[in-house]
Parts: sequence; C-alpha cells; structure tokens
Amino acid sequence: MLVYEAEVLKRTVTGYDEDDGVEEVEFVSSGTFPCWIEPRLSAQGGLRVDEELQARDTVTAEWQLLCKLDVDLEPYDRVQHDDRLFEVVGAPGKFGSPRGPHHIEANLRFIEG
Repeated sequence: MLVYEAEVLKRTVTGYDEDDGVEEVEFVSSGTFPCWIEPRLSAQGGLRVDEELQARDTVTAEWQLLCKLDVDLEPYDRVQHDDRLFEVVGAPGKFGSPRGPHHIEANLRFIEG
C-alpha cells in the first residue's frame, strides 16, 4: 500500500530576528520513507472543498499522508513528494488495529509544486 516515496524536511529554529524576535527557521532533510499520499476526502466521499486558486488552476489544498510508525513527523515539518511540497498540519496520529498501533496518519497542507 505504501507505494510512494517522500522526504521529511524537519523544521529547525536557527535563531531569532533581532528587530522583531520572529523565529528564523530552515528545513533540514531527515531522509526518505515509503508512504501513501492522497487528497483529503469529505464525509460524502468526494474531494473536500478546501481548494486554492493558483494562477488559473484550482489546487487541492488538503492532503492526507499515511506512513509507518518509525517516521518522525511533527507539526510544521514539511514533506516533499515528487514536485509537491506540503506542510504537516496539527499533530500526526497513530492508528491501528486491536493488536496495537499500525501506522501514522498526518494532515498536510499544499504549499507549492
């Protein structure tokens, strides 16, 4: 099922702006991992209405990522998949079966690509 490959870019604070104290961040690769990534679906089964306009194209803004338990994902990390860049929205959750945790699910927001 995990037929795609993506790269985690960990959000790292490198300092603070002297003028306004805003964090300065960079995104550092922590490696690639197998995953499944797809547009987020609504409860009615169709694509969600959370879309953005970029130039003249409509772009699905919300995506879902599924991966193995050993992938280190945190809010605000970024995920690079093919030519698309996403940001992790909220805390990824562990989901499973009666036997225990099975996989991680994370909500993603499209950034560019």
